[in-house]
Order: sequence, then C-alpha cells, then structure tokens
Amino acid sequence: MKYTSSIYIGTEDSIDFSTAESTLLPNGFKVLYKSANSIVFTGTVMQSTKEAPIRGATRIALKLEAGLLKLDANLGGVLWMSIFVCLFPPLLVFFIGGASDDYFNAILPWLLIGPAMSYWLRHRTIRALRTMLENFGQLPFGNVKSNNNSIK
Repeated sequence: MKYTSSIYIGTEDSIDFSTAESTLLPNGFKVLYKSANSIVFTGTVMQSTKEAPIRGATRIALKLEAGLLKLDANLGGVLWMSIFVCLFPPLLVFFIGGASDDYFNAILPWLLIGPAMSYWLRHRTIRALRTMLENFGQLPFGNVKSNNNSIK
C-alpha cells in the first residue's frame, strides 16, 4: 500500500527536516538518505495495534520541489497488521478445533472484525502522516495552501 500527499509551503530553498526527525526517530525510524531538499526514513513493520500510528508506514520520503513538500509513504506496517488480523484468528480456530460444523460460526465474527480493524489501522496511519505534513505548514517558512492526498 502506498500513500502520497503534498502541501504548499511557499519556499524553494532548502528545508529543515528536524520536525520530521523529532517525530520519526523516537518511533523507531532511521534516516536512510538526507539532502537539502529531501529526506527518506525507513522503519520496521508494526507489530501491535498499541504502537504509535505512524509506525504503520515502513518507508517515508519527504521532498521539496517548487515550493511543494511531497510525502510518499509505503504502508507496509498497515499491510502486515491487516493480513495478521484477518488471517490469524480464523487459522488459529481451524488448527485448534479442526474443520467442524461450528468452524464457520466461530470465525464469523472475524470475517467482520478483521476488515474493520484493517480499515482502522490504515485510517490511523494516514491521519498521523497528514498531521506530520500539516505541521510543516505551521512553521515560519509558509502556510498551507493546497493538500493533495491519494492512496494506492
């Protein structure tokens, strides 16, 4: 899964990415690449729904081009947790109880809960990424003028 967004900050000079670093580094991300106009972070996959929502992204790239700060994120942690919450409970019930008549009744709740949790995890992560990007608009070098979001 990928998520992209952008925000107009009104400067074409180099940008200070310390805001992003102060948000992402304490959450387990590492700087993979850094220049005057771009920075790339990588992190591990989300292993629990109790972790910070930003951990749903496994790769975050910020790039400044013509006054537009672009965010590209791979939502690998969201994908991993979505697969886990959708498949683990039904498979656990199958291996413990076998293929019985009650198997369908036992997994029926998870056929609803799994996709709902997947949506919730994706929504939380995207909201955290948007907030981080919008915080750049509050910095002295510019104001938010446009915000384009897309999920692939």
